[in-house]
Amino acid sequence: MTLKLDEKKSSDFLEENPDCLCIVDKKGMVLDCNSKTLDLLGYSKNEIIGKSCFDFVAEQDRAIALNRFEEMARRGIGIGTAILIKKRNGTTFHGICKGIKTKDKRTTYLISIKDTTELHDKIHNLADENEMIKSRLQQLAKRSMLTDELIATIAHDLKSSLAIIRGYVDILLAGHMGSLNEDQTERMKIVNSTSEMMMKLAVDLLDLQKLELEKLKMDMQSQSISDTINESILKFEPNAIARGIEITSKIQKDLVCIFDKIRIEQVMMNLLSNAIIHCSKDRGRIDVTLNQEGSMIRISISDNGTGIEEKNLSRVFSKFYQIQNPAENTRGTGLGLSICEGIVKKHGGRIWAESAGLGKGTTFNFLLPLNQY
Repeated sequence: MTLKLDEKKSSDFLEENPDCLCIVDKKGMVLDCNSKTLDLLGYSKNEIIGKSCFDFVAEQDRAIALNRFEEMARRGIGIGTAILIKKRNGTTFHGICKGIKTKDKRTTYLISIKDTTELHDKIHNLADENEMIKSRLQQLAKRSMLTDELIATIAHDLKSSLAIIRGYVDILLAGHMGSLNEDQTERMKIVNSTSEMMMKLAVDLLDLQKLELEKLKMDMQSQSISDTINESILKFEPNAIARGIEITSKIQKDLVCIFDKIRIEQVMMNLLSNAIIHCSKDRGRIDVTLNQEGSMIRISISDNGTGIEEKNLSRVFSKFYQIQNPAENTRGTGLGLSICEGIVKKHGGRIWAESAGLGKGTTFNFLLPLNQY
């Protein structure tokens, strides 16, 4: 590839061009250049003309420059090459040089010079920042791992201690260590209720840490998802009846897929518990459906409860996020839905919430693959 350059008008061409340009012969000797090149390098025209273009390249990059020049001579055009360029005052700057063979009576080449110091500095700074961020992330990851291990240890010890406390509370309430008066019984019930909540927190923390560390074991078996969903509803019916809440179901029969029965029951218990908490007593309604959708099985739990604002729908699966019901004093751990999401994802499925807004109920849906894990 060659560039046709009228020798008589070459000086005008060089001066009118916005780039730093010079013309060199086949040995790299400078024949002409424009004023922008002179300003950039700090030379007068007489000082540049007749000199080798390689004299203006920093010593450590001359071999690279020579190699690229020879390549340009063979191909007729050169690729942009990043090199250190030397000014008259001895300082250097980062630049990119590119050349093309010209079409005239002699074999000459048009060389362009671009000062990339600012770009190089930005790239260098970005590289430094990237290393700092990388180092910081490694530190945070190490801290996070230590934190995760600490939480798991604390949760395990808390669970063990609470099991002992609950055991003694049950003995006291049963009257095995003497009868309790009404006030003592009421206080023991408060202790029992609080320890139950703390036990759930400990169990949830352990499950969540196992999920995040990918250590939660799954007993994946091919079995009836229809039966599991029906059983989960039956287990929860007493709670619903006690609150005057109606549970209806529409379950497609004989659907089989590969899943962990205990973990999917855990998901159902969490979702049904949420639905009951957010339904009004004596006029609440919960609808559970199960049906096949292509290669997936869809389970939906809908209620006519407090509902969720649209802006909060994506937050409900975040750790410690709680959907508040002003009519209820019951507080959960804020981990249940996050655990549900982790379990469903471990099954290769997904889970999401839908709501038309406050006071308009909520539907939680989750999908499970039909025949694969």
